[in-house]
Amino acid sequence: NHYIGYEKKYTKEALEALQEGERLISKTNVSYFAENLIFGTFSGLYSDLGNTAKTLEYIDKTLASGLRENDLYCQSSMNEFKGYLIGNTTKPNGAQAALPFYESAYIYAKKLDDLPVLARVEQKLYSSYRFTGNNLKALEFLEILTKHQATIDQKNIQKAYADFDIS
Repeated sequence: NHYIGYEKKYTKEALEALQEGERLISKTNVSYFAENLIFGTFSGLYSDLGNTAKTLEYIDKTLASGLRENDLYCQSSMNEFKGYLIGNTTKPNGAQAALPFYESAYIYAKKLDDLPVLARVEQKLYSSYRFTGNNLKALEFLEILTKHQATIDQKNIQKAYADFDIS
């Protein structure tokens, strides 16, 4: 999991530790960071365990926590995660069901002004619109994504030149 770096073979132990963390949160006034970290980690653990209902519960808790703090990255990434989960568990129209969450993720990603985050969400929107047959919207996001990806690539090249002190 990208939150605490557990290995799948230790999922049970990680889950037990996080449940203790949640008990502590319910009893004490913890920081936003701790609350958000635990709720976000729970969503990832439950996703790995295949428990969609619990995953969604903790995504929603993470989103509520992030909304209180106006955490744009949290709102973007957790809406993206929710879109991914809904898209993969809703049959037969998963791509359509995921779109509202990806659209919400996109709104927050634009406010965040983080190009890699924005490009990641644009990729999801492009794919979802393509799968729903909305080719005009798919092409719109593909065009935006292509421009953003070119900018990211150019920045990476510039960074490589700087790292190697090449003028």
